[in-house]
Amino acid sequence: MLETISVPKSYSNSEIAKILGCKEEYVRQLKARNEEALEGLWSKDGNKTEWTQEGLDKLAELAQTLEAKTYRDTALARRTQEAIAVDHADLNYSDGQESSPRTGQEVSSYELPSTTASGGRYADLPETLGDMVGTTLASQDGVRRMDTQVVKSFLKAANLSDIGIDIEALLGKKS
Repeated sequence: MLETISVPKSYSNSEIAKILGCKEEYVRQLKARNEEALEGLWSKDGNKTEWTQEGLDKLAELAQTLEAKTYRDTALARRTQEAIAVDHADLNYSDGQESSPRTGQEVSSYELPSTTASGGRYADLPETLGDMVGTTLASQDGVRRMDTQVVKSFLKAANLSDIGIDIEALLGKKS
Protein backbone atom coordinates (compact mmCIF):
# COMPACT_ATOMS: atom_id res chain seq x y z
CA MET A 1 0.00 0.00 0.00
CA LEU A 2 1.37 3.41 -0.96
CA GLU A 3 1.67 5.89 1.84
CA THR A 4 1.75 9.66 1.77
CA ILE A 5 4.26 11.19 4.11
CA SER A 6 3.88 14.87 4.87
CA VAL A 7 7.01 16.76 5.60
CA PRO A 8 6.51 20.07 7.39
CA LYS A 9 7.01 22.81 4.81
CA SER A 10 8.83 26.00 5.56
CA TYR A 11 8.36 29.17 3.57
CA SER A 12 10.77 31.96 2.73
CA ASN A 13 9.74 35.62 2.78
CA SER A 14 9.57 35.59 -1.02
CA GLU A 15 7.29 32.53 -1.05
CA ILE A 16 5.05 34.12 1.60
CA ALA A 17 4.93 37.36 -0.39
CA LYS A 18 3.91 35.46 -3.53
CA ILE A 19 1.18 33.50 -1.68
CA LEU A 20 -0.20 36.63 0.00
CA GLY A 21 0.10 38.86 -3.07
CA CYS A 22 2.48 41.43 -1.59
CA LYS A 23 6.12 42.45 -1.58
CA GLU A 24 8.76 40.89 0.66
CA GLU A 25 9.14 44.22 2.43
CA TYR A 26 5.48 44.04 3.53
CA VAL A 27 6.13 40.57 5.03
CA ARG A 28 9.14 41.98 6.93
CA GLN A 29 7.00 44.91 8.15
CA LEU A 30 4.27 42.54 9.38
CA LYS A 31 6.93 40.54 11.23
CA ALA A 32 8.37 43.67 12.88
CA ARG A 33 4.96 45.12 13.83
CA ASN A 34 3.59 41.82 15.18
CA GLU A 35 6.69 40.33 16.78
CA GLU A 36 4.84 38.96 19.83
CA ALA A 37 2.01 37.37 17.83
CA LEU A 38 4.49 35.73 15.44
CA GLU A 39 6.90 34.47 18.09
CA GLY A 40 7.99 30.88 17.43
CA LEU A 41 6.47 30.83 13.95
CA TRP A 42 9.68 31.66 12.10
CA SER A 43 13.41 31.02 12.34
CA LYS A 44 16.58 32.46 10.85
CA ASP A 45 18.70 30.36 8.53
CA GLY A 46 21.70 32.58 7.93
CA ASN A 47 20.25 35.73 6.36
CA LYS A 48 17.07 33.94 5.35
CA THR A 49 13.85 33.88 7.37
CA GLU A 50 12.00 30.55 7.31
CA TRP A 51 8.30 30.50 8.24
CA THR A 52 6.29 27.54 9.51
CA GLN A 53 2.83 26.69 8.15
CA GLU A 54 1.37 28.29 11.28
CA GLY A 55 3.46 31.38 10.53
CA LEU A 56 2.01 31.59 7.03
CA ASP A 57 -1.50 31.18 8.45
CA LYS A 58 -0.91 33.95 11.02
CA LEU A 59 0.60 36.28 8.41
CA ALA A 60 -2.44 35.66 6.21
CA GLU A 61 -4.62 36.83 9.11
CA LEU A 62 -2.56 40.00 9.47
CA ALA A 63 -2.05 40.87 5.80
CA GLN A 64 -4.50 43.19 4.10
CA THR A 65 -4.41 41.85 0.54
CA LEU A 66 -6.99 40.17 -1.64
CA GLU A 67 -4.78 37.06 -1.92
CA ALA A 68 -4.49 36.89 1.90
CA LYS A 69 -8.27 37.07 2.18
CA THR A 70 -8.61 34.24 -0.36
CA TYR A 71 -6.01 32.22 1.55
CA ARG A 72 -7.94 32.75 4.81
CA ASP A 73 -11.23 31.81 3.15
CA THR A 74 -9.82 28.49 1.94
CA ALA A 75 -7.92 27.68 5.16
CA LEU A 76 -10.79 25.76 6.76
CA ALA A 77 -11.23 23.56 3.69
CA ARG A 78 -7.46 22.88 3.60
CA ARG A 79 -7.33 21.98 7.28
CA THR A 80 -10.35 19.72 6.96
CA GLN A 81 -8.75 17.86 4.05
CA GLU A 82 -5.53 17.50 6.04
CA ALA A 83 -7.42 16.15 9.04
CA ILE A 84 -9.26 13.62 6.89
CA ALA A 85 -5.96 12.48 5.39
CA VAL A 86 -4.51 11.48 8.76
CA ASP A 87 -2.83 8.15 8.34
CA HIS A 88 -4.57 5.53 10.47
CA ALA A 89 -1.15 4.21 11.43
CA ASP A 90 -0.81 7.29 13.63
CA LEU A 91 -4.07 6.47 15.37
CA ASN A 92 -4.07 2.71 15.55
CA TYR A 93 -0.73 1.05 16.19
CA SER A 94 -0.06 -1.88 18.41
CA ASP A 95 2.59 -3.54 20.55
CA GLY A 96 2.74 -0.68 23.03
CA GLN A 97 4.50 1.61 20.59
CA GLU A 98 4.64 5.19 21.73
CA SER A 99 5.58 6.67 18.40
CA SER A 100 4.12 6.48 14.94
CA PRO A 101 5.68 3.80 12.73
CA ARG A 102 5.23 6.23 9.83
CA THR A 103 6.77 9.39 11.23
CA GLY A 104 8.65 8.20 14.31
CA GLN A 105 7.09 11.09 16.24
CA GLU A 106 5.37 10.50 19.52
CA VAL A 107 1.65 10.87 19.22
CA SER A 108 -1.17 10.15 21.59
CA SER A 109 -2.67 6.94 20.36
CA TYR A 110 -6.04 5.41 20.80
CA GLU A 111 -7.93 2.63 19.12
CA LEU A 112 -10.54 3.66 16.61
CA PRO A 113 -13.36 1.19 17.23
CA SER A 114 -14.74 -0.41 14.12
CA THR A 115 -18.24 0.91 13.68
CA THR A 116 -19.43 -2.22 11.91
CA ALA A 117 -17.38 -5.02 13.43
CA SER A 118 -18.96 -7.53 15.76
CA GLY A 119 -20.07 -5.58 18.79
CA GLY A 120 -19.26 -2.27 17.12
CA ARG A 121 -21.42 0.76 17.60
CA TYR A 122 -23.44 0.23 14.42
CA ALA A 123 -23.18 -3.55 14.15
CA ASP A 124 -26.93 -4.07 14.67
CA LEU A 125 -28.05 -1.03 12.67
CA PRO A 126 -29.09 -2.80 9.43
CA GLU A 127 -31.15 -5.34 11.31
CA THR A 128 -32.71 -2.72 13.57
CA LEU A 129 -33.58 -0.44 10.64
CA GLY A 130 -34.95 -3.36 8.65
CA ASP A 131 -37.22 -4.38 11.52
CA MET A 132 -38.37 -0.79 12.02
CA VAL A 133 -39.10 -0.23 8.33
CA GLY A 134 -40.79 -3.62 8.02
CA THR A 135 -43.13 -3.12 10.96
CA THR A 136 -43.95 0.47 10.06
CA LEU A 137 -44.50 0.04 6.35
CA ALA A 138 -46.05 -3.39 6.48
CA SER A 139 -48.82 -2.21 8.78
CA GLN A 140 -52.14 -1.55 7.05
CA ASP A 141 -51.90 2.15 7.87
CA GLY A 142 -48.35 2.33 6.48
CA VAL A 143 -49.35 0.68 3.21
CA ARG A 144 -52.35 3.03 2.87
CA ARG A 145 -50.14 6.09 3.39
CA MET A 146 -47.62 4.83 0.83
CA ASP A 147 -50.35 4.13 -1.75
CA THR A 148 -51.81 7.59 -1.21
CA GLN A 149 -48.41 9.28 -1.64
CA VAL A 150 -47.64 7.28 -4.79
CA VAL A 151 -50.96 8.28 -6.36
CA LYS A 152 -50.51 11.94 -5.35
CA SER A 153 -46.99 11.96 -6.84
CA PHE A 154 -48.26 10.36 -10.05
CA LEU A 155 -51.14 12.86 -10.38
CA LYS A 156 -48.79 15.77 -9.71
CA ALA A 157 -46.29 14.51 -12.32
CA ALA A 158 -49.16 14.19 -14.83
CA ASN A 159 -50.41 17.71 -13.97
CA LEU A 160 -53.68 16.23 -12.72
CA SER A 161 -53.32 17.02 -9.03
CA ASP A 162 -55.75 19.96 -9.11
CA ILE A 163 -58.72 18.35 -10.87
CA GLY A 164 -60.30 17.00 -7.69
CA ILE A 165 -59.79 13.25 -8.00
CA ASP A 166 -60.90 11.40 -4.86
CA ILE A 167 -57.75 9.40 -4.11
CA GLU A 168 -59.40 7.36 -1.34
CA ALA A 169 -62.17 6.28 -3.71
CA LEU A 170 -59.62 5.58 -6.45
CA LEU A 171 -57.72 3.28 -4.09
CA GLY A 172 -60.92 1.58 -3.02
CA LYS A 173 -60.86 2.99 0.48
CA LYS A 174 -63.56 4.77 2.36
CA SER A 175 -63.08 8.49 2.92
